[in-house]
Amino acid sequence: MRPEKVGKIESSWRTTAIQEGRLAPEHQEKILAAVSDSTTLRSSTAEDGHGNTDTSLTLVEYTSPLGVTRRAVAHTGPDGYETVDFGDDTAAEAHYEAEVRALAATGPEPVWDDSDVDGVPLIPYTWIVSIRPPGEDWQVAKTRKARLGDRIDSTPATLEQAAAAYPDEAVSEQSERNAYTALCEAVGAPVTDVVSEAIRIEVTGDAGHGETTLGRSCGPGCGDGGAVRVETGRCRRCGCPVAC
Repeated sequence: MRPEKVGKIESSWRTTAIQEGRLAPEHQEKILAAVSDSTTLRSSTAEDGHGNTDTSLTLVEYTSPLGVTRRAVAHTGPDGYETVDFGDDTAAEAHYEAEVRALAATGPEPVWDDSDVDGVPLIPYTWIVSIRPPGEDWQVAKTRKARLGDRIDSTPATLEQAAAAYPDEAVSEQSERNAYTALCEAVGAPVTDVVSEAIRIEVTGDAGHGETTLGRSCGPGCGDGGAVRVETGRCRRCGCPVAC
């Protein structure tokens, strides 16, 4: 039978085993040294705006100074740290998952960039813009990686919000390209942009249950009923390539 958990070995937030008189300082140092030489079993990480790890929760297995295999959960963040020791594997797993979920519930957008806890949404996502020139098949025009909660042209907090926001932006950009191309054709200038009659957006990320792709098409005949029309750059009154 394993010994009962030592409890909070170190913490900048709560009372520790040393402060409670259950662990001597010299024993703490030995345990922390053993934990630092541990094997990582599970982890969740969050990054700052520069791609550096900002917050992490890690479940580790280590060998105590007495030669006993134990587990600990280490939590580090910008405002503090904590290491909790467990003699019971199930309790350690439960504590790790509870802490990850508790942090995930602190804001409207996801908190974690990477996590192995089921049901926890992640920050990173990818969005792909495809266009369909008249009479041609779909072709990828742009691929970008983004993070929920970060501002690019909008500030989506969920995949659904990202999928809803990007089509309007993409349609606006493509409409300007279409109009410029029509003007170049009218004056005999070189054409550098591709005219598109439809836009398709695909947003891929993990909302907590595995990778998911949400899509929306805009423009005539693209599966969205032509709800958003991409302007071709031709005159709306008579159909000539430039405005009358």
